[in-house]
Amino acid sequence: KKMKYQGLKRDYQRRPFPSRISLARYVDAMIQEASDLLEQGSFCGGYMITVHEESKPLVTEELIGQSVQQNLTDTRALLMDDKVSCIGIYGMPGVGKTAVASHIHNELLKEDKFLKHVYWFSDANSEVSKLQDDSATVLHLDLPNMDAGDDRRAAKLASALERKNKFVIILDGLLTPIDVGTIGIPLGKEGRKLIVVSRSLDVCHRTGCQKEIKVQPLSADEGRMLFMEKLRSRD
Repeated sequence: KKMKYQGLKRDYQRRPFPSRISLARYVDAMIQEASDLLEQGSFCGGYMITVHEESKPLVTEELIGQSVQQNLTDTRALLMDDKVSCIGIYGMPGVGKTAVASHIHNELLKEDKFLKHVYWFSDANSEVSKLQDDSATVLHLDLPNMDAGDDRRAAKLASALERKNKFVIILDGLLTPIDVGTIGIPLGKEGRKLIVVSRSLDVCHRTGCQKEIKVQPLSADEGRMLFMEKLRSRD
């Protein structure tokens, strides 16, 4: 393709076009072809990735309690299980679901298994177009300005994620179920994970989570310990 574009002037000199209109049409066709190649993200003889994001660590809280430490251990194990692609973390408000997920996010950035392709969405919106737009922003990707139901938006988002090969997407605060296929999240292959953080076990189930982890409130002793530590930190 590169030779073809570089030779446009030479072609014109050797084979003059009947009119400027013919030349313009020829150039327009070549521009369209170049745009299509950019859209696909690859050229003959090479490979081009069009997303250039850099995930950064989140601010996290100290995790206190045996149960929450077990939550971390269980989540890590599921992330290493190639048979599980969608994981749910659920529990009542204020029990520490987001804290657990943010610790997992930061740990994954230090590992190579997912190539540091870890994406965090706070207050995840179940609206298809909004979630697609948020995903595109994180990935530095331009999505077509079309209706949310247009398959081309989902296809372009899925294509960008597939080129990354391995990734983890964390949707924090999901209130209603989503269809990952409609959004454009391509799961089903080794190294592709979705973590859904929600108050509702039903949301996790209906989003397609294969395994769920319930975050329990602190025990009375753990709550007392946390309260005393907070008091000391204010002194």
